[in-house]
Amino acid sequence: TVSTAVVSSLVVLVFASFFAELLGRPGLSPGIRVLSLYVLAVTLYSAFEAAFLGLGGYLDTAIASLVVVVTRVSIAVPLALLGFGYTSVLWGLSVGYLVGAALYLALLLRRVPPSRPSLGRAWELLQYSLPLYIPTLIASPINQAVMGFLALRASNFEMGNLSVAGLLLTPIGILGGALSVAVFSSVPLLLDSDSRLREAVNKAVLYTNMIVVPLAPGLAVVSRPVTELIYGPSYTLTPLYLTLLLIPHIFQAIPANTVTLYANTVGDTRFTGAIAIIDTAVRAPTAILLINEYGTLGYLVTPMIVNPP
Repeated sequence: TVSTAVVSSLVVLVFASFFAELLGRPGLSPGIRVLSLYVLAVTLYSAFEAAFLGLGGYLDTAIASLVVVVTRVSIAVPLALLGFGYTSVLWGLSVGYLVGAALYLALLLRRVPPSRPSLGRAWELLQYSLPLYIPTLIASPINQAVMGFLALRASNFEMGNLSVAGLLLTPIGILGGALSVAVFSSVPLLLDSDSRLREAVNKAVLYTNMIVVPLAPGLAVVSRPVTELIYGPSYTLTPLYLTLLLIPHIFQAIPANTVTLYANTVGDTRFTGAIAIIDTAVRAPTAILLINEYGTLGYLVTPMIVNPP
């Protein structure tokens, strides 16, 4: 994982200017160079997160997720106010995941004692992780191709507004993501008691619907004044983009990944891998067709078509 992260990051860094020229946007090369740090950070962070979930470190996972979000916002918002434009979001993402990965590493070194290598453990790990890793290897270049096609069809103004809308979606992500980790990662602890499992899940769904469902349309309503307050009046498309991003959350308080997260916790990663491959096979061509026809709006409605609420 570390070697893959380093190589991928170096490729993005070295060929940043080439990718920018390929997209017809030479001015994007500084942002692509920042993304090289993001590629390294998010790959390491994802690997550490999977390790902690496997070890039952759900509290540590929740804390790391919170640290990433707080760091991301703390970096991105001041840089945006200082006039760094779209790169402020990229720096926020990159530094946030880098800090999260560093926190995971420190916790992992304290949590896991040194041990001798074991072929049996290595084989068990491969059986669990390969069905998760292979779909990611397949999806990563395809997703980058989709984003590259979007960059060709959309203007810098539209891409900047899209980045800001994603940043303003953070409160919903915190609540929904926390529920996924807290409830569905704890499922194995309740498998011996069907009534306790059913009661815990029902209560989690009820309470989250009481919070997230009203919050989503509320955030959509105040999206314009919030955008103007934080980023200024220039981001006129952000309220529309944010509203489109919020629509699935109005009907679906629990994130769509809860089923696959449950499958991972009980060891059925082959199911998760199959779902991921099918999702990529459907999502990518749908996104290309809609982006070609409707630009950024097509990209935003793709998730509603592929995974309807």
